[in-house]
Amino acid sequence: MKKSPIKKSLRINWQRALVGTASTVMLTLVSCGEGFSVSESPFICPFAGVELTLQIEPPSSEDSVTPELIKQVREVLNARIEELDSTKAAVVPIESNKILIQLEGSSDTANIEQLLTQTAQLQFRQQRLGTKAPLQIELQLYQQLQIEREILTQRGDEAALTENQAAIERSNQAMASLFEPTTLTGEHLTDAYPQPTQSGDNWQISIRFDDQGSEDFAQLTQMLAGTGRSIGIFLDDVLISAPTVGPEYAETGITGGVAVITGNFTLSKANDLAIQFRSGALPASVEVVSVQTVENNRCTNPTEG
Repeated sequence: MKKSPIKKSLRINWQRALVGTASTVMLTLVSCGEGFSVSESPFICPFAGVELTLQIEPPSSEDSVTPELIKQVREVLNARIEELDSTKAAVVPIESNKILIQLEGSSDTANIEQLLTQTAQLQFRQQRLGTKAPLQIELQLYQQLQIEREILTQRGDEAALTENQAAIERSNQAMASLFEPTTLTGEHLTDAYPQPTQSGDNWQISIRFDDQGSEDFAQLTQMLAGTGRSIGIFLDDVLISAPTVGPEYAETGITGGVAVITGNFTLSKANDLAIQFRSGALPASVEVVSVQTVENNRCTNPTEG
């Protein structure tokens, strides 16, 4: 994928990034189809690698998993899998609400599960008037809860971890209430890729908008420039960054259709997020119901035992 140079970056005063880290993997950015093939037959045969069975959850209790929904989910999963370091892959519907994924030669199942199952709904929201102090308080509380979580994880205190997770969710909801939606979402992205920060200590994500997204981004940054109010960048309704825009953009906003999401990202996390942004959000939630490693050249239908 050809990386376009960033003409203007989002000059902001970043809060500490709120996204957790993931296990380190080698950065692999390849053009679609290069060194990769999706199996034309239903299953890969012979096969040795990882098989994951994903269950699709309907958008609401009143909806069902339709063939069209399965097709949409499969398209997003294919786009994400194309960028994994796997020589062959298959994404095969096996039941009315399940999809089997075969990844030949893959072994990092934990990272793959996270990459494939996160819905990745990206939204850009504007901070509400009169909420500067509450946002600062909630950001500090959230950071404290994250530090506490690391300590409790090391201790193995499951009861305290459950309480901590509930507190984190309440904090997320409180922060979300301090922002209001805009028309700018991940649907307007045309590209995203990780790049190192100037200091080289962390990674950031460069994003590019389509024409409509560029216009919406310019209007949003113009409206918030110099006000001290933040742009809330939400991933699946969780605030991951809260930048403010400098007063120098009050006249035109940030034009050019490019921006940088920066923060305390590892290479692995920045890469995974960039893949998810490029491939688009899943239209429904998916859950891993089984994972198995296949070491022999089994050539039977995986659903037949």
